[in-house]
Amino acid sequence: MNELEDLQILDMKLSDVVQVQEIARRLNLSNWSDEDYQCEIGRNYSIIKVGKIKEIVVAFIVARLIKYQTSYNLFSENIGYKENCDAVNFDVKEIDVDIEIYNISVVKQLQNRGIGVKLLETLYEIGIKHKSAKIWLEVRESNTNAINFYKANNFEICYQRKNFYVNPNENGLVMKLEIN
Repeated sequence: MNELEDLQILDMKLSDVVQVQEIARRLNLSNWSDEDYQCEIGRNYSIIKVGKIKEIVVAFIVARLIKYQTSYNLFSENIGYKENCDAVNFDVKEIDVDIEIYNISVVKQLQNRGIGVKLLETLYEIGIKHKSAKIWLEVRESNTNAINFYKANNFEICYQRKNFYVNPNENGLVMKLEIN
């Protein structure tokens, strides 16, 4: 059986949460409550998808659109900028959008079959639609399977966060994928 033929990537619904929590529990991911998922599903900047095969959740991804404004100082040398000026005026140059992945997971028995890649492709397409520049994530330094998966999907390690995780204490690696 080719799992990818039957795989559907859908918006997560409240009725999917129990199955998502079970996947997370089995894979020792951070524990999100029903309320956490309910809030995330209700946010208009969340990207929260499930992978289903025959109505059974086999994978999920939780991410957010991160919007920030790029500003520039309206004062310039050409119009007499004063260094000790009390009022500094800024104007919005543009809105930049990145995506941050909070969780991505595939049930153990279906890992390494392309389901995680399909979730990332969905996220990548959403990023293109929103004119995103980058997709960011953070991963435990010891999670070599995940790191290798991300590297195989063109993510690069940007920097390390010392002692970022607890239980056990561990460094986090911040990784990114350039979209455009």
